[in-house]
Amino acid sequence: MGIFFQFSILSAQDITLWVEDIQTGGELDDGTARVYINMTTTVPVFSYSFTLSGFDNVLSNVGGMEPNCTAAQMFGEENVHVLENYFYGGGEDGNVNFIQPQVSTQFLILKAEYNPALNNALDNPLASPYYLELDEMIPGMNGNGTSFYTFNSETQEAELIQDVLWIERTWKIGFNEIYNSYNQDCSGDIHGLATWDECSVCSGGATGNVPNYDLDCAGDCFGDSKEDDFGGCCIPNEEGDFTLWFIDSDGDGFGETTGADQEECELLGGIFNNGLCTAMACYTPDGFVGNSDDNDVGCDGIYDECGVCDNDPSNNSFYLSETQFGGAYDCTGECYGTTQLLYWFSDCDFDGLADSNNSQPVCGEPTANDFNVLCPDGGNIISIDPDNHTFDPHINCTSNQVDECGSCDGDGYDCAGTCHPSSPLSEENNCNINGEGWGVSITISIENRYAQSTDLTEETYIHIFEGCRPYNGYDSDYEYSYLNGLDICGECYLGNLPPEQGNILSDYVFDPINEPELYLPNYSCKGCADKNAYNHDEDALFDDGSCSFQLYAGDVNRDGIVDELDLDGIAEFWNYYTDYPRDGASILWYPQLAQDDYWYDPSTGEESTSGCPMFADADGDALVTNGDVSAVLLNWGKEVSSQYYYPWGDTGEAPSCLSYNSALYIENYSDMYEYIIDNHDYNSGTEDAIEYLADLLNVDVGVNYIPDGITVHQNYPNPFNPETTFPLDLGGSENQDVTLKVYNLNGALVYKQTVNLYPGSYTSNSPFTWNAQGTSSGIYMYSFELVSDGDIVFNKIMLIK
Repeated sequence: MGIFFQFSILSAQDITLWVEDIQTGGELDDGTARVYINMTTTVPVFSYSFTLSGFDNVLSNVGGMEPNCTAAQMFGEENVHVLENYFYGGGEDGNVNFIQPQVSTQFLILKAEYNPALNNALDNPLASPYYLELDEMIPGMNGNGTSFYTFNSETQEAELIQDVLWIERTWKIGFNEIYNSYNQDCSGDIHGLATWDECSVCSGGATGNVPNYDLDCAGDCFGDSKEDDFGGCCIPNEEGDFTLWFIDSDGDGFGETTGADQEECELLGGIFNNGLCTAMACYTPDGFVGNSDDNDVGCDGIYDECGVCDNDPSNNSFYLSETQFGGAYDCTGECYGTTQLLYWFSDCDFDGLADSNNSQPVCGEPTANDFNVLCPDGGNIISIDPDNHTFDPHINCTSNQVDECGSCDGDGYDCAGTCHPSSPLSEENNCNINGEGWGVSITISIENRYAQSTDLTEETYIHIFEGCRPYNGYDSDYEYSYLNGLDICGECYLGNLPPEQGNILSDYVFDPINEPELYLPNYSCKGCADKNAYNHDEDALFDDGSCSFQLYAGDVNRDGIVDELDLDGIAEFWNYYTDYPRDGASILWYPQLAQDDYWYDPSTGEESTSGCPMFADADGDALVTNGDVSAVLLNWGKEVSSQYYYPWGDTGEAPSCLSYNSALYIENYSDMYEYIIDNHDYNSGTEDAIEYLADLLNVDVGVNYIPDGITVHQNYPNPFNPETTFPLDLGGSENQDVTLKVYNLNGALVYKQTVNLYPGSYTSNSPFTWNAQGTSSGIYMYSFELVSDGDIVFNKIMLIK
């Protein structure tokens, strides 16, 4: 009876995990965070293992498990482990410790460091916030999913806890902000496509960042390696260039500084310039050497001071200053030097465009002083060709995307033509003093907004004058600010305009203060429009995707009974999948709600036009597969109580989703049959399903019928009042005594019945019943015991009065 008492307080979810808090700053060092993983459990916990996604992109050196967390206190610090983003630990056989059932506990507390590349990105004051979805990763480390175990004191063995729920939370990285998941990508866009690349930079989607752009040719993040002119990958020299090589056309080991053949030079991949052939490369290119001492090849003219041989003294090398030099000199005064004189322009807003045509000549790399001269308040400088370059039209706006209100990367007007109070246009007109925005003169249709007024036509227009007025767009206090001032029905909200700000184009003065009944903002027009849905909204004009449907695990075709027709439904939607598992999913027989999410056809990967796969997903794991077959087998023959029937009533006229065309899905039926044969005994509980599939596939049942010792089915009805029946299957070769016992949650026996039975199936004609007249409502546990061998089977029932 030990295990019975351990599970006496089972609920819909035995264990719930979530990230309660992530602290940054404070007593923590820069670049570190403390992560709290909380847990609620209704059963004792002996050991655990699970994997969380996101840690490998955002956090490094995850560890430092703090000793005051519940897991460390109960199991001992030496038995609590974290390996990157894999968490495991627990008690040891012979020294059993438990985390006892409790409403909430700080299960794990650990410290971690930010990924260095991400830490640098977070230091950029112009960077947008990054978000991390903290959710369970399946299948987890080494193919193992989330596993929590309790301990059976009777068998002295660990037993898997079936119902474990991880609640998705979103962490605003770099901030102490945790909230329910809104499915942001790493840049914060809801349902966006941006992801962390190999260098932990948020890339793709709407970020504008090219994935893995920061990998150098050696595969290092933010490395210095570059490709040379010959495709080699190496680290440039201190000047940012590669080694300079000189052609050795006569093979004497000395580079030639003049008289090179242009065709030969270009054939070898070099750069030809006025008789000099050179190449920039990591390693010695064929035909080149690293010195330039051979001055005797083909010179019939005069050498200048840098060794240039020609017959024209007018182009001899000269050097007067770093801005006045020629011939073979560079701006440093070095013969054949490679340091260039460049003209640099300010780009103080980092947008790649010069802010003005004022420039600063710099020989070589610019210094900190050059930056200060061009951008005194901080910024960037660039070297450009001013004759072929567009100068910055919007200084101090990196993207150069300026809206009609003058805001950099702004959202522009709201639906009523009003600017944000902080926009330059609102500040110029002093509207921001009263928290208002500047608005343009605009005329708006207000169809259906004056439906209660008999003095106005069905379609009316309002003219709004130019001036300061309330702003209802993004980042305002308006309920539908995220729709830029449009209400849920797609109409622009005008209810907070002052009377003098607008008038109807028929000399009717718009006065929402004295005549509020004329204005009907946000009337119900969106909602669940499906009449068969659990939450059908009779006033909804069109569907908003919020419909949810009641179902019982295994009743795929929703006709109120679990039978072979439900196997047909699973076969039709075999391997269909969606992104969201069902909340509170279970294969137990009680009403559950399924959200009408998007489902995908496995053959094409495209969205299905039907939401019917949600009913075939009997176990609610977001995938129609073997688990759903098990749910049908578990609940085979059960009927939905009329008290909890589907919204369309007890007529059995469920909406039609299934074709029942077995020929189309014969391969899926075959997969289902093989799964049942390999994983379930051929007995009274599976006999009907196995024989139905074998007949449909035209095959002989490949296994022998194995009678059960005893199989207990869910009582019916359940919940019940006041009488219920307990169906069971009894195996063996001779009759024997079978005893039914019913306990309350305190373990007290409240009912007992013993019957001598022959082997057989007692599903619709079970002699075991309980009339609970005079017994209080609540949850009870019942067991069947074979007197001959002491075999005991438990189940749970609910009495409602």
